[in-house]
Amino acid sequence: MTMWFPKTWESVEGLKGLASETPSLDFKRQLGTPESIATDIAAMTVNGGVLLYGIVEDKETVVVSEIIPVELAGAEERLRQIASSRISPAPDFQVETVADPTDATRGILVVIIPASGLAPHQANGRYPCRQGTTTAYLEEREVERLYEQRRQLSQAGPSPGALITDRFVSVLDGFQMQEGTGSVRLIISPISGSVAHPAGPWQQGPLNAAVRAAIEHQGPRLGNASLVGAWRALSHWEPNGTLGWAATNAGDGSARIAPQAVPAILFGSCLTYPASFSFQAYFGLRADTPGRREYRSAREANIVYELIAMLAIAGEYFRDISGGGHLLAELKLDGFADAKSQFALERMEPGTVDLNAASMPSAPASFLYSIVTSSAELRETPERAARQLLERWLPPFFRDDRDLFNWLVPPD
Repeated sequence: MTMWFPKTWESVEGLKGLASETPSLDFKRQLGTPESIATDIAAMTVNGGVLLYGIVEDKETVVVSEIIPVELAGAEERLRQIASSRISPAPDFQVETVADPTDATRGILVVIIPASGLAPHQANGRYPCRQGTTTAYLEEREVERLYEQRRQLSQAGPSPGALITDRFVSVLDGFQMQEGTGSVRLIISPISGSVAHPAGPWQQGPLNAAVRAAIEHQGPRLGNASLVGAWRALSHWEPNGTLGWAATNAGDGSARIAPQAVPAILFGSCLTYPASFSFQAYFGLRADTPGRREYRSAREANIVYELIAMLAIAGEYFRDISGGGHLLAELKLDGFADAKSQFALERMEPGTVDLNAASMPSAPASFLYSIVTSSAELRETPERAARQLLERWLPPFFRDDRDLFNWLVPPD
């Protein structure tokens, strides 16, 4: 249930004049009636989100204008009693508090609601959902689709490699990967097969907007956002025949990929109808660190950055899709045999390690892993999904007492 929420009073105060509601963030002046509380919680279960009680949004400027602390004593018990008695099935959620430093009995009440595998959840006889920044109600076809999603989530997930094999679409097929180049492929697709974007086939605007939102949202969180190439390469989308839409920095696809010393050579992405994202990147593995001879670098820091960027783009896109809350993501890496850890080697003194020594760990030649995630998680904390996808690839060759992900994406 990792989603952003203010953890200190300073971060609460920082919302004023800046923060606005989103599909996954809803501000409430105070705890309302049992009916309104049940509706607000149930609405967030479709795609996941956060409710902040004690926050006032100005209706004209649409940003936070005032902080009005609410009574904290007994608040969580009240929320859980209402949810268990008025929402069916009862949803899972987490409650946090941020106390007012001038009066510890009052503060901001935070309700963190993950995308529910049991959605739709009925409240007050209807099925509420978050639609943009307002609460609406599901139509019959949406209720039917969510029941089908519930059934699919209760079953075993697809076999490893099924997404890459069956749904992955490459826009880099005209390029030949030479020795010394690593390939990263990522596919993200809703668990529900019947979802579609409200813009229909006209996806250029939503896709470009998703990239801009990912840059704006995630750029300040990264340790060095200037290293991210995917955002620039995938910032302009064009029709890809009848398949969907594509973005790439690869030109006409007539070149061969050489094992250059630059970290990332090519990027490509394709959105195929109705709503499946394929991302691909080629990395040059040759590295020449001062004081050492040339070696093959696993580029794990660069891969983490680009993976976070790709996941964030998908998260921003799926925020507008009802039922895009539950997503399957599958990652496949190829071509990294004998590559050494860039992060670890750059922190060693020259001459302290023989890069050809058998004791020096190397990256696996190939790697495949899949996870279930959500659009809210990819929007708010894409590094968490990136960690889940990559952490089984890192240990065989990455040896350092620091956490690579926390170094790249400093904790809030």
